[in-house]
Amino acid sequence: MGKVRAIRLNADIFPVNAEEREWIKAAGIDELVELEDTSPEAIIHVSKDADVLLVTVAKIGRDVISNLQKCKVICRYGVGTDKIDLEAATERGIIVVNVPDFCLNEMAEHTMALLLSLARRLPDMNQKMISGEWNTARLSAMENVSRIAGKKLGLIGFGNIAREVAKRAQAFNMKIVDYHRNVNPEIEKSFGVEPVSLEKLLQESDYVVILIPLSPQTRHLISERELKMMKKSAILINMARGLIVDELALARALKEKWIAGAGIDVYGHLDVFKEPQGPVESPFFGLENVILTPHVGAISLEAIHECPEKGIAEVRGILQGIWPKNCVNPDVKPWFESRHIDRNT
Repeated sequence: MGKVRAIRLNADIFPVNAEEREWIKAAGIDELVELEDTSPEAIIHVSKDADVLLVTVAKIGRDVISNLQKCKVICRYGVGTDKIDLEAATERGIIVVNVPDFCLNEMAEHTMALLLSLARRLPDMNQKMISGEWNTARLSAMENVSRIAGKKLGLIGFGNIAREVAKRAQAFNMKIVDYHRNVNPEIEKSFGVEPVSLEKLLQESDYVVILIPLSPQTRHLISERELKMMKKSAILINMARGLIVDELALARALKEKWIAGAGIDVYGHLDVFKEPQGPVESPFFGLENVILTPHVGAISLEAIHECPEKGIAEVRGILQGIWPKNCVNPDVKPWFESRHIDRNT
């Protein structure tokens, strides 16, 4: 096999540092091309003869994948792979890997930070402190702040991140229920979590946290009907994908006080990975009962170090003919085994 060529996408918003370059070199990659332009045309232009695609947030659709002539692996620096056409990749014998465990602490901590900030009304308290409305803030706390001990936390999804959230919530003496279709009941039992239906979770939970992947089945899983099931005192936190929630319905729920508040780190109507070219509009802007963060739940100094390191380790193994730990399109395995990819093929 000739020189191994890799394309590293999103190279401006997530710059390649010296350590990542060393990991890439050690993986047996001879040439690295850095690209920020994530239009399909730009990606196709540079990646036709690439062996490896390293992706952070770029969309890799069928149009791109159908033009990859040599690609062996697409590595997603992160957890979600909803922007990668897995079916198209499998059809072309391309392995897709992700890094599902690099940000478990960060996501759980961010979830709890939003929960606690909303429970204690910290943004409102901060603003009233700055404006000198101290007595108003105190009265507001007396009327609106409740302890979270004994409150019920509903987790939609019970994967690795949700389990870390459950650990932290239990330290605050919260009761925890979850809704998930494919979890071993023994795992839920070991965490002291009660599995319930989605309807029961929404109706009874004081805090609802969304932690499931986006798929055709989960798109707008939470819409007007589901929001109206929730308690008027309930808080909704979305840490998964924006399109799992009908955002217009949620904005209306917040305005009309169907629910008490929301914490949002992910969006369907905004691309927070691109700098805005003009005024930005959102149905959530101007609402006092919502905390918005720009998809930063997975970020920390430690996480941004671990993610490329772990992802490139998977790439290195694949180039050496080793089946990866975190393949998200396992149907490609027969192709992989028939080819026995290594540096000599």
